[in-house]
Amino acid sequence: MKLFTLVLCVLTICCVSGCSGNPLDDVSSVPAADRAALQECLATPDLPDNRWPENAAKARCWLSLPQSPSLKDIAAMLKEADGALKLDRRYAEILEAHYKDPLHRGSLFRAFVGFATPEGQLLAAEWMTKAPGSEFARMAKGEAALEAAWAARGGEYANKTSDAQFEGMTEQLKLAVPSLLQALHDDPRLSPACVDLMEIGEMISDAQLHAAAAQHCAKIDPLSWQVNEALLTDADPRWGGSFDAIDGVVEQIRLREKDSPMLASLLSKGIGRRAYMPFNDDINLVPIVQKLDLAALTAPDAFYIDRAGLAYEQAGNRPKALIYYTQALRFAPDEASFLIHRAQLLTKMGDVLAAFKDAKRAEIQPDDCGCKDDANLALVFRTLMRVDDERAELQKAEKQPKNHLWALTTLCKTYIEYDFDREHGLPCTKQLAEELPNDSEAMYLRALTLYIVHDPEAAEFDARFRKIADTNDPGDVAEIKQLEQFTKQEADKR
Repeated sequence: MKLFTLVLCVLTICCVSGCSGNPLDDVSSVPAADRAALQECLATPDLPDNRWPENAAKARCWLSLPQSPSLKDIAAMLKEADGALKLDRRYAEILEAHYKDPLHRGSLFRAFVGFATPEGQLLAAEWMTKAPGSEFARMAKGEAALEAAWAARGGEYANKTSDAQFEGMTEQLKLAVPSLLQALHDDPRLSPACVDLMEIGEMISDAQLHAAAAQHCAKIDPLSWQVNEALLTDADPRWGGSFDAIDGVVEQIRLREKDSPMLASLLSKGIGRRAYMPFNDDINLVPIVQKLDLAALTAPDAFYIDRAGLAYEQAGNRPKALIYYTQALRFAPDEASFLIHRAQLLTKMGDVLAAFKDAKRAEIQPDDCGCKDDANLALVFRTLMRVDDERAELQKAEKQPKNHLWALTTLCKTYIEYDFDREHGLPCTKQLAEELPNDSEAMYLRALTLYIVHDPEAAEFDARFRKIADTNDPGDVAEIKQLEQFTKQEADKR
């Protein structure tokens, strides 16, 4: 047996059996800038009372590494005279490591994720120009075009998506599909390409493309976390699958997990999806707290660990909720929703500094999908009395249709409740009154700001407010009394 093969055999055995000197603890192959975060994840104790397979959590830590080479490194390399050639060699090494080294089985997919960003899309085009025959450049171009297709389409359901949006999506997919197919033809081991083609097949309802890509993925890269995660997505009842289909994929994963401990984090998908699917709004998870806990204890799945924490918080068990939120953030330290959940809990527990740290970290996370909870993040900053941060999040939330009116109303209040801000408060309440002419709160806030600046039009909005105010509502009664104080002051001046 060749020495290299022998080393790999020993490495695989150690990864699975946990022999002394666990290779999962060796971070020497990781870029220096990323080692501290990985070491922290590896050193964090597992969730108490878990039934995770051995090494499942540590293997999951390795999936949390950022892209390598980074977009910054790629940009610098492409500026060199033979940079495209060097970049191809680097990606060839990553491809080999993905299939031969259990520690780096997720590195191939991570190496391409950044090309979905605006900066990455430009770099993919530059790489393709400088290396038109590179299968890796084609993969990067396909990834970039797929993301551009999603951006053109938007995230709404089909009945809320315009023909122009679908046309924009189609134009981008005309670039993505040939590029991905050619990359896969040039090197069939480029499993990120077949995962992208699975996604495209689903986007355009092309069952043949989807099935062919899924078959290729499962055959060529059965130990990949990303491939198995894509197969689980296919089996999800929300997208036309079934719980039986999820169970079938999970059983296959269970057989492969010994060869690839990273897969263990997928083992709770059937349990979690069954529990969570009817409760997808997070409003009240208390009825399924035990089911979510079972999912969390079955596998190191960050999502279900976080949701179990949310259920425990709603049930009043704050210490346990904190343990679960922290464990979820162990595996997904930049997940905005997890950070917001923990920040909200920490404010309730009086740990203001830790809450602010989580909230600020959530604030800087990109929101490519438009799904960051800016409304709740604004409430965290409000509780922490960080008015500038609160306003920044309210302005983001205002752009989301579901939060627009609440966010605009709350934003206007910030210009009144703190030191009165005439420059922003007046136009804010003007917009609010125009958008909500029959809303008592909008009329009250408009009248209030106009009274504060002694504008005669205040009386008009005061009258409109009184016509629609509910005299049985303590809040409306308090607002009526406050406005009466202003009318009395104006009368006294006369």
